[in-house]
Amino acid sequence: STSRYFPTPVRHQTPSRSFTMPGLFSDLSKKANDTLNKGFDSKNSVKVTTKSANGVTYNAQINSAGAGQVAGKVGAKFKHADSGLNVKKLEIANNGSLTTQVNL
Repeated sequence: STSRYFPTPVRHQTPSRSFTMPGLFSDLSKKANDTLNKGFDSKNSVKVTTKSANGVTYNAQINSAGAGQVAGKVGAKFKHADSGLNVKKLEIANNGSLTTQVNL
C-alpha cells in the first residue's frame, strides 16, 4: 500500500530513438574549404595596358603567387619624335627595381 506522502513511482517508457550526433567542429567548414581549395590554383595575374592620345603606352601588372605573395610593376613606353629618343621600356616594380630600355 502507498501512503499519501510517498506515492508509488510511475515508470515512463520512451520509444527507442536513434540520434545523429553533431559533427566535429573541425569538420564544419571542410566541405566549403574543399570546394574553394581543391583543384584551384591560387596563382593569379592581372595586366592592364592603355594608350594615351599623345602616344604614351601605360601598363600595370600584378602577380599573386598565393600565400600573400604579391608582385607588381608599373611601366610606360613612348617616343620623342623631335629628339629621336625611343623609350621602349620604363618599369618600376614593387620591390624598388627600375628597368629601362632606351634607344636613340
